[in-house]
Amino acid sequence: MRITLLCCVALASMNTAAAAQTYVGPWQPKPTIGGAFGVFASSGQSNTGKRILSGTFEFPLSDRGRMRLEAGSGSFPIVGATVPLTTETARLSRLTAGGAALIRPGAPVSPYVGASLGVYRMTTSQVPLSVRATGGHLYGGAEIMASDYVSVDLEIGVHLLETNVLRQMMFGEAVLRFKVGL
Repeated sequence: MRITLLCCVALASMNTAAAAQTYVGPWQPKPTIGGAFGVFASSGQSNTGKRILSGTFEFPLSDRGRMRLEAGSGSFPIVGATVPLTTETARLSRLTAGGAALIRPGAPVSPYVGASLGVYRMTTSQVPLSVRATGGHLYGGAEIMASDYVSVDLEIGVHLLETNVLRQMMFGEAVLRFKVGL
């Protein structure tokens, strides 16, 4: 009887340890928060890139797809906006929402492409002018997995804006983004 009881306890302890070790796999998509910095330039002043800062929240829809919410701001010079031969600084803030598709999810380096729609607000340094616009953001890049929870993105993108005052505007950006999985 003791041997039977001892065998049952040993069998139960081995099954408990095996049940606790569930297989997760090498990569699982996770929601992430991230911060990015880089350069930003307008189509009219392409030789004068300025800094850009943004924050993102991404959540996976599947292994290959994810949604992105992004808030960011950048500045750029406007030559002769109100007075000819003077330079003002314009600040462009944005809030965009969209999606991205990973080409090789879970690989150490995974290319991706994405598109977002959002609202933009531009203010100038000299004149209290505030222009609101709607627009789109097309982007692509490479996601480099540093660990299971940390990744680094190298990304380039184009912002296309449509406003009543300025008609159409185009901005380009190149950013380095650090993301942490939740």
